[in-house]
Amino acid sequence: MRSRPIALMTAAMISTAACTPSSPAPANGPPQPAAPAQPATVANLGPRPAAFAGADPTAYSQWLASQAIAAEQQETGAPCAAATVASLGVSDASPPIVTAPPPGVFINISGVEHLQVQGCGRADQLNFLVFRLTTGPWMDARLLDGDSLTGPQLQHDALPIASGAIVAGAGCSTDAAAQGSVRMGRAQLSQRPTGAGSPWQELWTGSACGKSVTVLMTFTPDQNDPGTSISASIVPSGGQTPAQAGG
Repeated sequence: MRSRPIALMTAAMISTAACTPSSPAPANGPPQPAAPAQPATVANLGPRPAAFAGADPTAYSQWLASQAIAAEQQETGAPCAAATVASLGVSDASPPIVTAPPPGVFINISGVEHLQVQGCGRADQLNFLVFRLTTGPWMDARLLDGDSLTGPQLQHDALPIASGAIVAGAGCSTDAAAQGSVRMGRAQLSQRPTGAGSPWQELWTGSACGKSVTVLMTFTPDQNDPGTSISASIVPSGGQTPAQAGG
């Protein structure tokens, strides 16, 4: 897949109430139940293949919105009743993931959903790798926040390189425990590719040992095979030459 005028409304309600007689409410009548809250949906989601979204596209939109809102709540540590979710598009998830442990087997279709979550003073771009099970429901894996051009596989390959650079930049121990303590933030496109097969750069933020570090990730497509070379440069705070790690 690639692919209020409130014041006027209030005035109208007041006018209608003044012109329409009404019966007094029973003194001891039972309380009227509140209308159930409608699940959030993703604005501007657009069509998705039926094999992916299923027979009820609204159900997929509601599920996707719930995943995004839950992820944002986990990030902030507090619910946001005003949160809204809008689609920024969908991109291919190559290579496709077609199998999974029982009892579900993935349908041979998946995609990366790019979503804008806004509310309570925040606006974040969240990205999810989504695939649908033959048993009906969807599954997702959260990718880096932000506007990275990396697909799921390239991002998977680049994360250990970025983590090592973040640990080094934070001055942590280089043991496995330090590597496991790395918490990734968002990605920001720094330099776009100038054409097919040209390199590009992104700024990835993360923290380790209580210190925040930004690394400059350089992605260079290999000219003779479908692979991509990856390097990470620690963005200096004092203007010194950044250290590099690559793969």
